[in-house]
Amino acid sequence: MKKLAAILVTILIDFISFGIISPIIGPLLKSSFLVLDASYSDTSRNYVIGILTATFSIFQLFSGPILGSLSDRIGRKKVLNITVGLTFISYLVFAFGILYGNLSLLLLSRAVGGIAAGNLAVIFSSVSDISTPENKTAHFGMIGACFGIGFVLGPMIGSVLSNNEIVEWFNYTTPFFFTSILTLLNWFLIKWFYTETNTNINPNAEVKWNQGLLNFKSAWKNENLKYYFFMVFLFVVGFTVFTQYFQVKLIDSFHYDTPKIGYYYSFIGICIIIIQGVIVRNLYGMMQEKQVVLMSLIIASIGFTLLSTAETTLWIYLFSIIVAMGQGIFSPFISGLISTEASKENQGETFGIQSAVQAGAQICGPLLGAQLVNININFSLWAGAILSFISAMVFYKKKWN
Repeated sequence: MKKLAAILVTILIDFISFGIISPIIGPLLKSSFLVLDASYSDTSRNYVIGILTATFSIFQLFSGPILGSLSDRIGRKKVLNITVGLTFISYLVFAFGILYGNLSLLLLSRAVGGIAAGNLAVIFSSVSDISTPENKTAHFGMIGACFGIGFVLGPMIGSVLSNNEIVEWFNYTTPFFFTSILTLLNWFLIKWFYTETNTNINPNAEVKWNQGLLNFKSAWKNENLKYYFFMVFLFVVGFTVFTQYFQVKLIDSFHYDTPKIGYYYSFIGICIIIIQGVIVRNLYGMMQEKQVVLMSLIIASIGFTLLSTAETTLWIYLFSIIVAMGQGIFSPFISGLISTEASKENQGETFGIQSAVQAGAQICGPLLGAQLVNININFSLWAGAILSFISAMVFYKKKWN
């Protein structure tokens, strides 16, 4: 239990740190001239948001499998210490990039942060190391809970720390300096309290730099699972476009500032926690998993469509509950279906492939979103609606019948 607690504290701090910056980047690049001067048009600013986000995901796609294999070779603790140290550096670099108005530093920060974020594979491996078949699902559920808590607390903290109406010297750099301190604390916690969980260290474990690409390619060769992976890819692209670019609409059309965006993200996080903690649990046994997945995609599509029509904050929040319901139900049930369809011997490999598919979608989403919102501000929502609906139709035609 002590080992599990150390792992959960590590992942909770990691997720809170990630959540802190989520409401910052949009307003920083759209509503200020701290990094992008007045010569940048709205179109150019949208592209910069997409490039920054995609840079993080590109490096994460490569680093995840590498760090997972490296932790098999030298141990989980060493890899976690290295990656959390890199995360600390990345937040500091981002803060100084804002201070000096240097876009190159922001890009460097996101690249380093993406490399470090591959440690999620190490976290999952650590939990697997200390789990039995009987408690593994519960342990992974705790990681999901940490993600939810981080997604609620992080944006709220980021909103407060960037608001100079609360404290005069708060600004856009304050959340990044605070997060770097939080990450440094995490580094010391790992060093002092985290006990190595890998009892079968293999000095000869193979580390392939292109394993992420190989995993992505192999997703489309598996006849039994490729349609599931295709659905995951489409849905994550749509949801990533929404999470990155709906804030652009909130800024441009509803004049949201950083605090309001942070509170909105926290609200979404609360909705997902409630949905996964209450509704998802009750859906097990009530309906077939395939029926639930199809239903969740249709709910998400309807939610995105309704959200595009919202004209007041009240309707934004109400329609966002529907979007959160679709996402909150889809994610655990599609993962369960993929796990069920995969052989017991290939569970780890299948998880790696699914992670690569999601990372690929998180690369495509921001780049696609930048192009779409420059055409029409509502496309960030219509993309989610259309891609969710296509996923539902693919699923219905190929698997549910």
